Amino acid sequence: QSSWLSEEEAARLVQRRYRSKHESDLIGKKITFADVVKAMQFINGARMKYEQDPTKLSNIVNYAILSHCLDLNFDAARSIYERAVKLSPNHPLISRVYAIFLLASRQAPHTTTFQTACQLLHDADVADRN
Repeated sequence: QSSWLSEEEAARLVQRRYRSKHESDLIGKKITFADVVKAMQFINGARMKYEQDPTKLSNIVNYAILSHCLDLNFDAARSIYERAVKLSPNHPLISRVYAIFLLASRQAPHTTTFQTACQLLHDADVADRN
């Protein structure tokens, strides 16, 4: 049986559909240009706000997440997260993101790091039952 598509066009079509399905499974929806614009505004805003006022807790947390997830600067992120935890040791969001950072950084000793992350997640759950 023949098709109006060449093998190459058919392969591209299958790949495009697979990528689209894979993306929607990961993200939950298709990323739009507006989503990209919002993300860039957050990134630029987080950097600018941190430079303007590096003592404000929300600026510290957003910049730590940015350093950790986008810049992949784990040394900077570690010190920024630690500052945030010192300023607000019982804040559920800070506890959760710092726990995720600890697990992602895999710093030695691994058992202690894992236990610390578990404790932070437990504390966040106790503080915020939602």
